[in-house]
Order: sequence, then structure tokens, then C-alpha cells
Amino acid sequence: SNMTPEYGASAGMFYIDEQTINYLKLTGRDAEQVALVEQYAKQTGLWADALETAQYERVLEFDLSQVERNLAGPSNPHRRLPTSQLA
Repeated sequence: SNMTPEYGASAGMFYIDEQTINYLKLTGRDAEQVALVEQYAKQTGLWADALETAQYERVLEFDLSQVERNLAGPSNPHRRLPTSQLA
């Protein structure tokens, strides 16, 4: 994801699902390439169905109504501002 610097990471991995495959088809990707992506994801455990058996060390719950929206510039993601402070 292009947002990884905002949460302090170098890279982000996301599971692939049918929505991803539909996007590839809708954006004109070659059918052979789409099939390869789907096959690879399923064989390597990157297909979203793999989440059904996922085990977590702990589960965190957040009350999203208590989270304030923030904005940050592309070159300085650490210099964020709450939207309440914007003019």
C-alpha cells in the first residue's frame, strides 16, 4: 500500500480476494495474468479465505467514534493535523 510510511512501515501486504480479481479484469489485465495472480495467491496462502483459520495472539477493539480524523502532507506524514484544527 502507498500508505505504509504513514504507519511507520516499509511495505504492506494485503490478502487477495475475489474483489481484487474483479478489479484486475475490469482494468483490462490479460486473462492469463489474472489467472496466474489468483492461482499464486491461493497456493501461497495470500488468498483471503486463508483468514478463516487465522489465529491471533490478541484482538484489539477500537471505538471508532472516539478516533479523530487527521490530515498529513505527502512528504511529511509525521506532521499530521487533526481536521478540527484546519481553517
